[in-house]
Amino acid sequence: MKGSVKQLVVKAPAVFLVMGLLLQPPPISRSQPLQGQSSPAPNSATEMRLEAFRMADFILSLQTPNGAIVDEPGGTKVNEDSNMEYALIGVGAAYASSKQDKYLEGLERGIKWLADREEMSDP
Repeated sequence: MKGSVKQLVVKAPAVFLVMGLLLQPPPISRSQPLQGQSSPAPNSATEMRLEAFRMADFILSLQTPNGAIVDEPGGTKVNEDSNMEYALIGVGAAYASSKQDKYLEGLERGIKWLADREEMSDP
């Protein structure tokens, strides 16, 4: 159980942040300052979307060739506390937002890896 609660607490919110940032429409850019501001507001929504894609790319960097997503760089442990499922949700959000093949391919490999381990028996 080493670090499992900490990993879940850190990873799940990050994945939902990725989803939220990538699935919302692109922000409207402001060329004029808002009332009470001396300069235009920074386009922080765009910056956050770029960070969300960096997170999705990091998730893909953890994916093994067979589709598993390890819990940490250099690790071998997979799927503790549903971390892999959360990670795939983030990768799916990245694909939905960008339509980049790398996210779709990672999502498909991950789903296949999970499906291969699913036990379909009726007690």
